[in-house]
Amino acid sequence: MTVQRKELPTGSQLIMGLNPPFGLKAALANKFIDKALEFEPKLMILIVPPETQRLDRKRKPYDLVWEDERFLSGKPPPLYLWSRPDWADKHKLIAQEHGHLRQHDLSRMDSFDKDKSSASHTMDDDYVDDTMLDRMLDHDFLKSTNDEDCSFM
Repeated sequence: MTVQRKELPTGSQLIMGLNPPFGLKAALANKFIDKALEFEPKLMILIVPPETQRLDRKRKPYDLVWEDERFLSGKPPPLYLWSRPDWADKHKLIAQEHGHLRQHDLSRMDSFDKDKSSASHTMDDDYVDDTMLDRMLDHDFLKSTNDEDCSFM
């Protein structure tokens, strides 16, 4: 946890994926997440236990795009995808296009507005191309060449 802000791209150019050590009652996971949030990534993918502090309850809250308890071979911990609020509509639209959100889920998400989802960001804003997010949300991308599920390290 010694990485400094100047060592990574700015937040709108940054996607972080974390599978931190959990610790007792997710104490270590929460420390790793708090450090990662200092970088203000546009997207955070987390593999953490349910008792981890939710990112929508942080000082600078993130929006939950989706969570899946069965994605990782049907075993805990759940997989979460959190988005910075200024990117959330775009990320939720991508998740919906890939079948990760049901209509019921969309109706529960107050901030989701499909008609204006990409209005606030242009491709010039995207250092990390959103096709990368598309591929991450595509279950086939997370399969190895012999069609077995890959595991996260």
